[in-house]
Amino acid sequence: MEKTGSGYGPLLVLLGALCFSTTGTVQALAPAGATPYVIGALRMLGGGLALLLWCAWKGTLPQKGWWPLRYVLPGMLALLGFQFLFFKGVMAAGVAVGTVVAIGFSPIVVAVLGFALLRERPPLLWYPATALALTGLVLLNTGNAGNTDLSSILLPLGAGFSYACYFVSSKPLVRHNPPETVMMVLCLGSG
Repeated sequence: MEKTGSGYGPLLVLLGALCFSTTGTVQALAPAGATPYVIGALRMLGGGLALLLWCAWKGTLPQKGWWPLRYVLPGMLALLGFQFLFFKGVMAAGVAVGTVVAIGFSPIVVAVLGFALLRERPPLLWYPATALALTGLVLLNTGNAGNTDLSSILLPLGAGFSYACYFVSSKPLVRHNPPETVMMVLCLGSG
């Protein structure tokens, strides 16, 4: 495994993936009165505060500089939309189907939005990887199709779209600011 900067890059990516993979489970195990809106808002505030501490420790708190609202506001709104749509979608479609649909749809939308808004073309490897991922999504969900109302898939699709919008709108911000600072600003703003 290649070491980055401090050597903790791969471990941090793994921990981030672990945290991301628990979001559907949190919804399923949350107390009865916890709505998707409460869970999403608490998640963003908790993540934003944790990133605030991290950025303070690393010395990467936001500075005056390159923070255009044309990227910050869509990023905040997209993160907010993801929270609501994802947690509501998991309730409607189920944890497994909702999560797989939301995660599987995002890369497709990122490529389309990246091309349309940032004039970026996906690398050649993206095409077979996306085809393989879509095939896997179809195969994984074929047996569940009879148990899932197709309208309940719209919410996870919306969540995947929102996540893609967050990704594309934050990309220009990360070119001028540390990634953890950008994420902190967007999380706290959406929370």
